[in-house]
Amino acid sequence: MDDHLQRRLQRARAGDPQAREDFLAEYAPFARAAARRTVGRYVHPGDDFASVAWMGLNEAIDACGEDRLSGGGFLSFAEMVIRRRVIDELRRSGRFAEEIPLSSVEGEETRAPTPDIVGALRAEDERAEGEMLGDEISRLEAVLRRSGFTFADLARVSPTRRDARERCFRVATALVRCEEQMEELRRTGRLPLAKMEDGSVARKTLERHRRYIIAVATILSGDFPFMREYVGLDEGEAN
Repeated sequence: MDDHLQRRLQRARAGDPQAREDFLAEYAPFARAAARRTVGRYVHPGDDFASVAWMGLNEAIDACGEDRLSGGGFLSFAEMVIRRRVIDELRRSGRFAEEIPLSSVEGEETRAPTPDIVGALRAEDERAEGEMLGDEISRLEAVLRRSGFTFADLARVSPTRRDARERCFRVATALVRCEEQMEELRRTGRLPLAKMEDGSVARKTLERHRRYIIAVATILSGDFPFMREYVGLDEGEAN
């Protein structure tokens, strides 16, 4: 293990919360790559398995013995922990058809990833994220243009107040749940304001934030995991 990694690990293990947070952020791509090799598909930052991988990496910081730290085996140990946690989640959710002996996972420990490999995994993960983000923006842009605005307009039209965003999220969530209204939005590019008025949100609010509501409803109803993070849908504001 290089000295830089070992020093950061020691600070994280000693109870420095910022050191732990920085370490987890830097090695998040490594954790997602370990999860990806287990589930057999790309694991984006907002994916459930990204959270499982992050927790596995965090667990490994505390669970790794001093012999592994001094001997350079932390990353291989962390990958083993992450893969175990991912398999546990697959089994828990019923997405794991057969029992896999942990010995088959433990065998991975002998192939300790070097800092160069970790760097390559991080670069590969960032490249894949960039491609997926670009694809999402292009698909979202095509939908928004039918409503008369662009993705670039989204930051400008987003409500600045949290309570206003929460109201918009609730409106967008109700809109998505009504297939008739969503079909009208897809067909015309406009909010079906008359059908959406139920007294809980003033029509003036609907009209003022219509573009933001359209964008959130589009993201909620489609395959836009990166965009969900961009507009805050993974922070619980839509609940």
